[in-house]
Amino acid sequence: MEREHVYRLTPLQGPPEGRDATASEALTFPAVQLFVERAFAGGTHLSLTDADAPAVAAICRRLDGDEAVDTLGDLPDEKAIVGRIS
Repeated sequence: MEREHVYRLTPLQGPPEGRDATASEALTFPAVQLFVERAFAGGTHLSLTDADAPAVAAICRRLDGDEAVDTLGDLPDEKAIVGRIS
């Protein structure tokens, strides 16, 4: 497929459960960095804020190791992502 990028990765470290990270803290974790990068590449202009950092951290934790999701592009929209973590 043209313009498709395949990344073979080991699990990326994400924010631990049990503590809400601020946006700047969350962005120190590779899983959150990749989430924001892929969201931006998919056309979403995500500016991570302290208010949404805990939700993004939860998404990263829930998607970690999910073989059904190869890329964020596999999910049709943000409602699908939120639906997966609820």
